[in-house]
Amino acid sequence: PTAPQVWYQQAEIHALIHFNMATFFEDGDPGCTERNWNESSQVSSFNPKLLNTSQWADVMVDLGAKGAILTAKHGCGFLLWPSESKLPNGTRYPYRVDRDVLAMFQKSMEERGIGHGFYYSLTNNFFLNVRTHVAGTAAVPPLAKQVNVSQSEFESIALQQVTELWTKYGNLSEIWFDGGYTSDMKKSLSSLLLNQP
Repeated sequence: PTAPQVWYQQAEIHALIHFNMATFFEDGDPGCTERNWNESSQVSSFNPKLLNTSQWADVMVDLGAKGAILTAKHGCGFLLWPSESKLPNGTRYPYRVDRDVLAMFQKSMEERGIGHGFYYSLTNNFFLNVRTHVAGTAAVPPLAKQVNVSQSEFESIALQQVTELWTKYGNLSEIWFDGGYTSDMKKSLSSLLLNQP
């Protein structure tokens, strides 16, 4: 086994922190639905007033976890970092936080010697009207405030966002794609992974 594989086996316990727009609306994936989209589509709906990622790190230490994974993007399509990724029309991806929750998480975990990583769902993105890897299918017809993209546009946006995750937040101990990825994305994702330190 490689050194990272040995570390992972010896770490034994990793924690998954599911904290995203669905935390405030509906449990599950995507969490944003036709029933709650009027509210969940509003960026201001994600407003944790007492967010303390150092407390999360304390819990990880008490648990004995050597690594923690945070949902950077779940099925709603909401991003926990101020992404610079672009929509097809060239505008900045708007369904995101302004304060960098991922950077806070990274700092807290690193201060306590806990590996950090990110969960990114390529399966669903309600904001971009993507369901089960297929663009244009989350709501038919698309709802107000949804951005209806083509399959290639969705994959391009996702690749921009994953590139940011893998290059801006230090040495990641884990990368998690829940539900995998489409075969169209395999070459780009593999290339990106192989070029990471």
